[in-house]
Amino acid sequence: MSVNKTFDVALDIKRPSSHKDFTVINGDNGNIIHIALTDGDYPVDISGCRVIAAFSRPDGVTSLQDSGTQDGGVTIGGNEVEILLFPASFSPGMVECELQIYSDDTLSTIVTTARFNFSCRKAIIDEDTVQAAPEYPLLRTLTESLQNSADDLAELMANTQIAEAARVQAEAEREAAVARFNNLSAEVAMLSSGAAPTASVTDTGDGKHIFLGIPASPKGDKGDTGPQGVQGEPGANGANGATFTPSVASDGTLSWTNNGGLDNPPSVNIMGPAGTAWTRDIQISSSELLQLSPLDGHEYYLSDVHSLFMTLPADTYYEFWMEIKMSSGPQHMIITNPSLVYIGTVPSYLPSCTYELSVKNGVAVVKEVGADT
Repeated sequence: MSVNKTFDVALDIKRPSSHKDFTVINGDNGNIIHIALTDGDYPVDISGCRVIAAFSRPDGVTSLQDSGTQDGGVTIGGNEVEILLFPASFSPGMVECELQIYSDDTLSTIVTTARFNFSCRKAIIDEDTVQAAPEYPLLRTLTESLQNSADDLAELMANTQIAEAARVQAEAEREAAVARFNNLSAEVAMLSSGAAPTASVTDTGDGKHIFLGIPASPKGDKGDTGPQGVQGEPGANGANGATFTPSVASDGTLSWTNNGGLDNPPSVNIMGPAGTAWTRDIQISSSELLQLSPLDGHEYYLSDVHSLFMTLPADTYYEFWMEIKMSSGPQHMIITNPSLVYIGTVPSYLPSCTYELSVKNGVAVVKEVGADT
């Protein structure tokens, strides 16, 4: 027989809960949270649904327990959820929890409840607890001696690391000096006659570079013009060249003919691949949450849209267009992949307004129909 702690929580899917405060002990695995789920004063039947309990721990870690996972610690019955609280779902401090409920035939409709919280404290007995014994003073002395030895060893290791770092640096400097010597280069340039000779040595970073400037000898006097040579016989006229004429067939094949009886270049097809055939006039009307994964080369006409969750194609190159007519209801929401980049200002998607959205390769242009900008 196991001993458990059970904590009752009345949780509304919209309003914050007002349950009695309770505290769990860090490390315990016998805690059960019994939740009665309501919408106002009416029970919410979650039979056949999937429920994920999300816990936000004080140390910044988020933990999940899932009814759809074997041994997930979450069971469902009617409007009741029972959570066998795992030790990894809480830590000392104030812990917050909310439920995500997945419903409908495909478990794709998501509703998140209001949050409730509970506190967690550390247990008196933990890994630092010391077992009382008459030999405690002796044990303490031995412990302090071992700690001092550990500190001495840590200091020795630190000094060793410092010495090793200095040795590595000295070796690197030696190798760099050898590399600069091996990369010695020289350059000689001819200077104008009468200029002073120059010499310089520069450090290029990789090695030394020697530059020598040597002045040219003075220019000598111009010599006498030699006698005119005998004119040669005119050469024979060359043969007329051939003319190559291109021709393109209806299938895109480029071929050649010539009037010189020469070999023609091989034929080649210069027609590119066919463009994307667009699928037009895909009409969808939905006043509920609309989840859509647009396809490349498609046009979509959406009407009576209240909330739209859009997933972009996984391909690198794609494009699609859609017309979005918002419903007259309040609180509209258009959600797309975080990677989608917009050109210009993203509209607020107001009720009863119509928008045109064009997306190509992850870049979107959106405009309200009839707006000036």
